[in-house]
Amino acid sequence: MLRIFRTFNNVLLDEFIEILDRLLRETRASHQRLASELVAGLISGSKFWKFEKREKLLNLLIPKLEQFLLEIPLESEKYWGLCFATIGICCEPKQVCWLIELFFQLITIPTEISSQLQKFYFFCRLYLLQSLLYQFKWRVPVEWKRLANFVID
Repeated sequence: MLRIFRTFNNVLLDEFIEILDRLLRETRASHQRLASELVAGLISGSKFWKFEKREKLLNLLIPKLEQFLLEIPLESEKYWGLCFATIGICCEPKQVCWLIELFFQLITIPTEISSQLQKFYFFCRLYLLQSLLYQFKWRVPVEWKRLANFVID
């Protein structure tokens, strides 16, 4: 996927966003795996795009990711963890600061922790954020400190 978006820029963006939209609504593992690989390819492949093209991608992708990550399907967190780890490997922290900020917004949303499912969603979002941050290691100490303070509080 990465090479498709590096080679063709955003020529196929609308078609892939439509496909991604359908995949995100599915709960089957195979659909979730494909969706996660598509997101990783889109974000990693767009790192050399011009600002306007990348902004169009983010305007389409952020609302979909935000809605999806609020209720990620059970047993698909491993695919999404790998997705965000791949993004962390391929991109610089400055290129995905919007994604880091999205995760921090999602983990600070008040949830009813008494529910087992809500606990799963909360810890899954923490895991996905950690998967992304781990790839940056020492390059994002402010974000690590922010996460540590959140967990301690």
